[in-house]
Amino acid sequence: MKLLNNQKEFTKALELFDKYKKNNTQSLSTLTITQALKACAQTGDLQRGSTIHQFLSSRFEKNSAILTSLIHFYSYIKNNMPNKAIDLFNQIQNPDKVILILFFNACAQLETHEALNLIKNVSSKLQKPSYSDLNLLTSLIDALMKCGDVIHAQSLFDNSTKKTLFMYGAMMKGYIKNNMPNKAIDLFNEIKNPDEVIISLLFDACAELKTSKALHLVKNVLSKLPKSSYSNLYLLTSLIDALMKCGDVKYA
Repeated sequence: MKLLNNQKEFTKALELFDKYKKNNTQSLSTLTITQALKACAQTGDLQRGSTIHQFLSSRFEKNSAILTSLIHFYSYIKNNMPNKAIDLFNQIQNPDKVILILFFNACAQLETHEALNLIKNVSSKLQKPSYSDLNLLTSLIDALMKCGDVIHAQSLFDNSTKKTLFMYGAMMKGYIKNNMPNKAIDLFNEIKNPDEVIISLLFDACAELKTSKALHLVKNVLSKLPKSSYSNLYLLTSLIDALMKCGDVKYA
C-alpha cells in the first residue's frame, strides 16, 4: 500500500486494503491503517475514511500514529471536517509538533471565536523552544490571523528572530483578510526576494485598496517580473484583478 500511495495510485491502494481487510480485520497493522487513511484523504473519500475510523478496535484508538493519520484525514479531506480533527487532538495527551500544526490548521479552517479560544489555550501551554520551529509558528500565526487575532499574530511574528517566506505569506494573507491591505504592502516592502506567491498577495492587497497609488505599485512590481511568471495562473489572475479594481481596464 505504501508503494502504491508513493506512486499516487490511491484508488488501487484502497482496493488492496479492502481485499486484505475482509479476512484480517483484527490483524491490521498500524502502517496498513495509516496508509489507508492517507489514500482516503488524497481521494477525498470521506465515507470510506469515516468507516475506517468507526471499525478501529480499542487497541488503535490510543495509537498516536493512527490518531495523527486521522487528524490528517479530517483536516485535509476535501469536504473539510476540522471539528473532527480537533476532537481527535483532544484524545492525545502529549501532542508533538506535527499534531500541533495539524490542530492549528484545523482551527484556521473554522475561523470562529471558539476556535480562537482553543488556539490560545493550547499555545499558552507551549514551551518557548516550540516557537523556534518555524513550521509550527507559521501554522499558529495563520490560525490566529484567520480567527481574527491580528495583534497576537503580529507579536509572534515580530518576536521571531528568523522569518521565512511562508511566515510572511501567512501575515500578508491575514492582513488582507482582516481588511488591513496597507499592512500587507508594508510587509512586502521588507522582503528582498519575494516569490510568486508573495507577489500574488501583494496584488491582492493592491486590489483591496483600489487607488492610483496601488496601481502604480502594481505596475512597478510587474515591470520587474520575468515573462515566465505569466504562466502562473494564480499570479496572473491576481494581477488582472488588481489592475481592474485599480481602474486600468485597458492594461488588464
